[in-house]
Amino acid sequence: ELQKQLQQAIKDKAASDQLHADLMAALRSKHAAELEELRKQHLADKDLWEQTYRAREMELSNHHSATLATQKEAHQAHIKQLQQAFADDLDAEKGRSADLRTKIQSLHL
Repeated sequence: ELQKQLQQAIKDKAASDQLHADLMAALRSKHAAELEELRKQHLADKDLWEQTYRAREMELSNHHSATLATQKEAHQAHIKQLQQAFADDLDAEKGRSADLRTKIQSLHL
């Protein structure tokens, strides 16, 4: 009888150990699946963040380029205005010089 109880206890212990091993394997598998899901979500979040960052960077770059182009056009227009004003002033000075030469010549005659 004692031998049977000992054998049953050994079988029960073996069954208990097997159950414990199976539960631990299932738990590790579940954790591995959860970790894999978290890793995938992290990568997806990272990709989304990088796409958003690149899009914003491109948007800022385009805005900056457009602003520079607008400023360049404004500066070029201002330079043309200054050049025209200088040319007009030069023409006016030439006209005054010609008038003075004419007056001086008429005084010498």
